Amino acid sequence: KLGKLHSVALSNIMYVDVGKQTTALRRVENASVPEALCFSLLTKEGSLDLEAISPRERDALVSCFSLVLDEVHAQNWRDIYRGGSSEMPSSFDEYDDHGAISANQPRASNRV
Repeated sequence: KLGKLHSVALSNIMYVDVGKQTTALRRVENASVPEALCFSLLTKEGSLDLEAISPRERDALVSCFSLVLDEVHAQNWRDIYRGGSSEMPSSFDEYDDHGAISANQPRASNRV
């Protein structure tokens, strides 16, 4: 039996959880669902909990979602995990000679 159809934009998915990690999947009515088949797509608004046909299919789907999400969030991962804050330096921030942070600013080239 198919459940209600849902859609989630890839850009809204923060990460993938493997197994029965969400409250919904841990409920008593889902006790018969094998943990090895479960995974969840987590968003800021909640989760989309899914059941695969086999552990191999679950692992393949989790891997594929992870690869796609890495590409989707390649430019905005800091916004997702830090809520858009630029106050905390990251590995992409650069410091000038006076210790000031210059986040993602192109460097002036010394070439002529």
